[in-house]
Amino acid sequence: EVLKVINSQTAYPPFYPFVVSVILLILKDSILSVKLTGLIFFVFSSPLIYLITAQLVGKKEGKIAGVIAVFLFLTAPIVLSQFTQGLTESLGLLLTLLVVYLYLLRLEKPSIFKAILIAFLTTLLLLTKYNFGLAAIAALIFSELSQQIWPEKQNCYSKKNSLIIFLALFGFLGLWFLVGSNTAEKIAGVIHASKNPIVYTPLSVTNWLSILDKLLYYPLSIWTS
Repeated sequence: EVLKVINSQTAYPPFYPFVVSVILLILKDSILSVKLTGLIFFVFSSPLIYLITAQLVGKKEGKIAGVIAVFLFLTAPIVLSQFTQGLTESLGLLLTLLVVYLYLLRLEKPSIFKAILIAFLTTLLLLTKYNFGLAAIAALIFSELSQQIWPEKQNCYSKKNSLIIFLALFGFLGLWFLVGSNTAEKIAGVIHASKNPIVYTPLSVTNWLSILDKLLYYPLSIWTS
């Protein structure tokens, strides 16, 4: 019932409500507790931002770049808004960062475990929000094709490992679509998401409240609840 109050989140795929429900078994069943789950995702997302940036930039400048990236992440108004309002985007971002980081590690040293884990997390991302999952799958396909066409010396590309990713991915997705009696509704939801992608424009970001308002949003919500 709490989730129905928060931006109709139950209209989305089931993974976010499931995770929040598990957390609510520990915390008090309230809207404030749902907001607290967003902060939990926020805490785990921050170090991933650092690790991904450091991995992309390199060993020498990676640490400084990682700190700057985390600072920008922690002070971004749209991020603070998403993580303090009980939105699916909070978990969606965490899963996206996990997929990206694992994928970067896999490029350096492929393994069956990493391939299957990437596929599994991508499936969970789709089950968090269809738009995010579809974007991640498209990015995986493009990246793997580009690695095959334009291989980079520092990356250890493996066709077998690439095949494992997609076999595992479509295996997990097949289980999701086929299990249960609402297969048609699941397919319709994915089709709807593919036809109506979410676009975050610069204008939509600048229309948010000031950074100070966003920084005070969560403590004030605790005070007034």
